[in-house]
Amino acid sequence: MKLKRILFTAAIACSFAFGANAFAHGGKGGKHARWQQMSDQEKLEVMEKRLDEKVERMDEELDLTDTQEKKVRQILETSRTELMDIRQRHKGDRKAGRKEARQVFKRTKAELAEVLTADQKAKFEEMRQKRRGKRHGKRMKRMFHHLDQKLDLDAQQEEKVRAIMKETRQKIRQARQDNEGDRKAFRQAMRKEMQAGANKIEKVLDADQKKTFQEMRAKMKERRQKRSQ
Repeated sequence: MKLKRILFTAAIACSFAFGANAFAHGGKGGKHARWQQMSDQEKLEVMEKRLDEKVERMDEELDLTDTQEKKVRQILETSRTELMDIRQRHKGDRKAGRKEARQVFKRTKAELAEVLTADQKAKFEEMRQKRRGKRHGKRMKRMFHHLDQKLDLDAQQEEKVRAIMKETRQKIRQARQDNEGDRKAFRQAMRKEMQAGANKIEKVLDADQKKTFQEMRAKMKERRQKRSQ
């Protein structure tokens, strides 16, 4: 099993640093509001709890030895501290923050790889793929629900849009496998498939729905550009 296929950082370390990030940037109200109202001590306690849960889950899934569990915890604690520091220092420059974070991710992945056996790495990869499939499925359902609400699709349109979105998801999944280890190539392939899927959806819509759909996509593109700045 190739190490580069085991994205520990994406699954674990990132959920700590930017785990607070995901918690704190949930939009107006809800989790975002609760996070903002917490004291530094309360935030630290939340992060500690998450770390404990992650290590415990890894222990259960991979049957870590006591020595492995201790090393994994130390690696993740160090990674979390560094990533939180990066997040604080680069509040106004997310691009610079991501660049530093990737270096931490790369080092963390290498350190964790040294702790696990070959069988554990293979098992983790298998579980990661299953979790990824579930996440994609949930994300697709949310996207479809959002489209249905905004466009007021009829039954026939719903069926066609679902089929298009399912096909697009499968093609993106295949593109990920075909471009494993080459993020730039994967992103290019993903954008191509997403554009193709959007074009197919437009053919299902009437003139008013098509206009609304294009406006939705334009707003999404604008938000992505702002996040990348």
